[in-house]
Amino acid sequence: MYQSPYSIAVDVLAYGNGVFLGLISGGSYGWQSEDGLVWKKKTTSVISYEDAAFGFASTHPGRFVTVAGSAIGSYIITGARTKGRPIVENGIVTSVTEFETGGGYLAAPAITLFDPNVTTAASIIPRLGNGVLSAPTFINAGEGYNTSSTTIIINGSGYAQEYQTGLALRVSNLTQLPRPGDDLVVNGNSTIYKVTNATILNGTSAPNLTAEIQISPDMSVALSPDHATSLIIRERYSQCRLTNHDFLNIGFGTERQSGYPNPVPEETTLQSQNQTIENNYGRVFYTSTDQDGNFKVGSLFGVEQATGIVTLSASQFGLTGLETLTLGGIAVGGSSVVITQFSTDATFVANSDTIIPTQKAVKSYLTARLSQGGSNTFTGNTTAGSVTIGGPNQIGSTIPVGTPGYGVYMLNRVSFTGLETGMVDGDMPAFDFFLRGKGFERLVDPNRIIR
Repeated sequence: MYQSPYSIAVDVLAYGNGVFLGLISGGSYGWQSEDGLVWKKKTTSVISYEDAAFGFASTHPGRFVTVAGSAIGSYIITGARTKGRPIVENGIVTSVTEFETGGGYLAAPAITLFDPNVTTAASIIPRLGNGVLSAPTFINAGEGYNTSSTTIIINGSGYAQEYQTGLALRVSNLTQLPRPGDDLVVNGNSTIYKVTNATILNGTSAPNLTAEIQISPDMSVALSPDHATSLIIRERYSQCRLTNHDFLNIGFGTERQSGYPNPVPEETTLQSQNQTIENNYGRVFYTSTDQDGNFKVGSLFGVEQATGIVTLSASQFGLTGLETLTLGGIAVGGSSVVITQFSTDATFVANSDTIIPTQKAVKSYLTARLSQGGSNTFTGNTTAGSVTIGGPNQIGSTIPVGTPGYGVYMLNRVSFTGLETGMVDGDMPAFDFFLRGKGFERLVDPNRIIR
């Protein structure tokens, strides 16, 4: 049997059980295919095939029936091969997902799961019903299977297509390094981005410069450019400068929408972005107030005089040369905790949720409570397993008296030294000699302290 990816010539063609069956009249072989592209050659009877059909006769269910002249030529039993994918979790096969149950099986076939690194092979019993395989029954799920053992050969042009998003773009082949304030336009994107900073990553001169360019606004996922997309950087553009301009009700819409000169309707919302509109790469630089006395520096900085709320929209905030910054409180995100102080107190005496200790304060706090000297660690009390060490020079057990496992078992030779060695009396060796293996732990006085 061999398979052919090429076109074939047949006299009879039929479909059933998930396969195409092609027969040659008077020939000794036919063709079978599951997809109509790759055909497998199958030996057949030498009959003048005139037609074939797939059916479910009561006596011969799920077979191809051929016709030769006025008589039935033969029955052909065949079908698609069962296809499935094992599901592996924690190194064992938990199930098999069948995406093709197959057909035409007269007996259950053998199932083999192949993994060269497996520790214990899985044992599976296939279940056959009406010529198709159902989900198998696992006798042993196996052990050590990999979730993937596929070998992939990747051929590419040397880069991964990872779309750039956020406030930075990495750009190559620059003719010159842009400066803060320049306009940046990406081919196919109508948004005009402002350059806030640029850092050279590779190269020293044009046109081989590679740089990371900080931009504003940020690059969205939908607008992120493909690799090798061209861009234009403009240094010179038309400017309009407004100093201490009073916008009053500008930005509420048309005269009718703002109700001018009457008070602005309550349902009308100020659209501050409409106070200045930049077109065709022009730029508007301004400081302004509005009808409520709110102060703005362009679209980056604003102060609401009625509430004292300060808004900072810049992607970078520099305080070069500032030695001390004092704030009433800092709130980050939606947390209700307001940080009021950064503390160097190593005792944490304030016990406050609004104070953050410095790194040195944390180190000093831990050092004072957990002193380390070489291989020794000193602490007030510690528990290792069921053995407690600490307190008034005491070694004890956390297991209740009378419970199996109670006591401190010293498996190796123990030497007692120091001023209080005389407080170890003869009870210990006596109990060990006469009562070893006889429930010694139940006879020990729970009030005795071994020092």
